[in-house]
Amino acid sequence: NHYELVTLVGALCCVLPIGSGRSSLPVGVIWLLRFQLAVVYVFAGIGKLDADWLLRGEPLHTWLVGRQDFAVVGPWLEYVWVAVVLSWAGAIFDMTIVGWLLWRRTRLAAYVAVVAFHLVTGWLFPGIGAFPLVMIVLTPIFFEPDWPMRLAARASREPGTDLPPIVAAPARHRLVMAAALLWVAV
Repeated sequence: NHYELVTLVGALCCVLPIGSGRSSLPVGVIWLLRFQLAVVYVFAGIGKLDADWLLRGEPLHTWLVGRQDFAVVGPWLEYVWVAVVLSWAGAIFDMTIVGWLLWRRTRLAAYVAVVAFHLVTGWLFPGIGAFPLVMIVLTPIFFEPDWPMRLAARASREPGTDLPPIVAAPARHRLVMAAALLWVAV
């Protein structure tokens, strides 16, 4: 699913009305990209809801045994119970993180959890390639669309700096949005 996500997001970026120099875009575009990321998390969680993963800690245990050479945590990785605990943690993370990212009050903490989760998985399993970095970079789509401007204004600390309001673009792209609904349905 890692390569599929990159391919799907790339395809979406080719057809959605983004990057056209406008200061706004249809709110449906943001929600479609959020949906695409949510699918990855939710289906990763659903994929972990079986006896092998939750009761036996497999295949995680098999993968972790090969990582016993890590300093400090390495010796712990041989135990099946560690794999079971981490399997449950991974399933709970995947099944709930989208909700935490959607809720404004928990969004920042959820993003910190996303970064930590993907840094750890990238460290433990370097074979998954750029996927952890891709998820870290794409997940801020769950923040308000003006977050980069607000962050820049806060960093510059210039008094009286007013940010332009973020307004959803009118739905001029009905065909694109109809195609997006079809995308979601598929």
